[in-house]
Amino acid sequence: MPPCWVSRAATMAGLILLALGACGRTERAEIATPIEAPPPATAAESVVLDEYGYTSNECLCAVASPQPEPPLVYAGASPAVTHAALLFQEENFDDSLAGFNLILAYGDGHAHDHFNRGVVHLRLAHLDEAIADFDRAIQLDPTLSAAHLNLGIAHYRTRDSESALRHIATAIEQSAAYARAYWNRGYMLGMQTDYEAGLAAFDVAVRLGPDDPVNLLGRGLAYANIGRTSDARADLQAALALTDDPALIVPIEIALRDMADPTAND
Repeated sequence: MPPCWVSRAATMAGLILLALGACGRTERAEIATPIEAPPPATAAESVVLDEYGYTSNECLCAVASPQPEPPLVYAGASPAVTHAALLFQEENFDDSLAGFNLILAYGDGHAHDHFNRGVVHLRLAHLDEAIADFDRAIQLDPTLSAAHLNLGIAHYRTRDSESALRHIATAIEQSAAYARAYWNRGYMLGMQTDYEAGLAAFDVAVRLGPDDPVNLLGRGLAYANIGRTSDARADLQAALALTDDPALIVPIEIALRDMADPTAND
């Protein structure tokens, strides 16, 4: 496991990233957002989780995860593609994978079909298969930025951070306004304890998506890591004002409480 990137000033980060893993975002032609972390706690459960250390550095390392792109329903896609993507959205991953397998059994000509199957493999932690599908998608369409992003995440999950950051850099080079790519770059750099570079990436993500609470949460976490507590609180409060999702509200409120009381998690 890579080193945890949270200082004592940022023990709130475990709950933040637990929420990030469960928070859905839709961009471009997306159908669903993969859930890379355990399901969020209910408001009633959150107090118990907090008491048992879900704001600890160890817990952050266990639950934090990058944010890949979900399946894409492309122009001219068959009903089978739409159906398999909807199965993914419903978290019926085995049937979704079977659907994409069947689609590819009839031809190997569309980059998005390999990309979509790779997304399911990534969600199921079939990392070798995911890497192979994303590689094939890029061979068929080198400009498919989402494939570069997800390939980077697959490599990251194999602990190949160099390849991960290289592919995310390619995604950014191809799509300069790709907020999710900057978010993942910030996350990975932070996990390498390159906090300033991570903050710079999150800052771009916020500039590109200022109304996305997930971007503000990421930057708030980065601020906390370098001791800029007032900036961290400002971003967390701004994120709180932008969401009505309990999966985000509960951990943000706990994080703000813990930042106001630095002894809360000692």
